Amino acid sequence: VPPVRLDVDPGMTRDLAALRVLARRRSDEPGAGGPALLREQRRLEEAVRRRALHRPGAGTRGTRPIRVSELRSELGSTDLVELTDVDGRLFAVLVSGDRPPTMHNVGETADVERALAHTLFALRREGSRRGDTPLDLRRIGHRLQQALLGPVVDALAAPSVVVVPTGGLHAVPWALLPGLEDRAVTVAPSATSWLRGRRSTPAED
Repeated sequence: VPPVRLDVDPGMTRDLAALRVLARRRSDEPGAGGPALLREQRRLEEAVRRRALHRPGAGTRGTRPIRVSELRSELGSTDLVELTDVDGRLFAVLVSGDRPPTMHNVGETADVERALAHTLFALRREGSRRGDTPLDLRRIGHRLQQALLGPVVDALAAPSVVVVPTGGLHAVPWALLPGLEDRAVTVAPSATSWLRGRRSTPAED
């Protein structure tokens, strides 16, 4: 998705400046101005919010899709797993080595989210030492792995993996998954952002 750039809006600039001055005054002088000042602050906040929601954006020119060959070249000895939700089902796209990209139907997204919620609950319970019996992290990790990656784990071949999860799966404790414990794992918001990050990082000697 091309990034959105907002052009300068004099009205927005004016309202933001007034809001900053007003907020600073209320912070420095608690109670100053009384209800009238609070009403003015809320009015300015609403005006800024309304302007922000209705302003058009301009995409940055020159953005282009990534070619698979280009991505594969950058990945080198790293596998890419990108997860996506389509109509309530979780799919995983795998780019690994010279093999053609493959797409795997992992299962119901609701089942994955439920497995993640149970895992996080168990980890929080263990961290608070409320349970009498230590957790079997291996078993919990394997159950989460089956729900989250399914057959993709058996197709991984590289010593390192880039994972692009959906928004709701960024809380996954990836190191808990048995299939990833011996691999270096990088979690990225998108393949594009990962690729951009690699190209903006100076090469090591």
